[in-house]
Amino acid sequence: MFEYITAAEVERCLIAMAKLDIILVPKKSAWLRTVAFSKENGHRRAVVDNGSGDSLIALFTDSGAMLKGFDHESELNQFAADEWDNGFFERIYSGVPEALKILLSEDDIDNTTFCMWCSNGSAVWEQNEEPADDDDGGRDFLLGYVHQTAESWCDWAKYYYEQEYDLSVVEKIYSGTAVSADDILKLDPKCNAEEALQEIAEMI
Repeated sequence: MFEYITAAEVERCLIAMAKLDIILVPKKSAWLRTVAFSKENGHRRAVVDNGSGDSLIALFTDSGAMLKGFDHESELNQFAADEWDNGFFERIYSGVPEALKILLSEDDIDNTTFCMWCSNGSAVWEQNEEPADDDDGGRDFLLGYVHQTAESWCDWAKYYYEQEYDLSVVEKIYSGTAVSADDILKLDPKCNAEEALQEIAEMI
């Protein structure tokens, strides 16, 4: 899925999805959002949370990026293992640039079933495979939450939110073009557009 997509493209998609979440889910209910994006001390961080115990964390720096996921149903979930294996984390994070690894907390690392990384500008993602009877650690499942096109996001949203959205506005957001209050109201007439625009401005 990510064989030919650069870190910059992944980041663009996640920013667009975070903006859409801000528009569709009010700040008071932010815990219901699927994607959160923030800038933190020289790097950018996106968190995808499906609300069912699975998560994807994306870290972006000027030198490279890392994607690490946690699938609670994976056989690689150490919390469900008969015996905790610290060696699993040593193996799965082996080779990850230290500049990326230090951005993870201890909890982030413990909540890992797959990890992949690439250098800036590259579309080649590296990963240390952990064989477990064809269990990829939830990689394909979790990366499936990163919608690479506006059309893909709209197809998902039609199912998730049980309604259709204006594709032209979603395409505008995916292109990185600034959205207006009118654009926001086309997606959600009940949205506090000014509040959403302020939150989007603070996010990026």
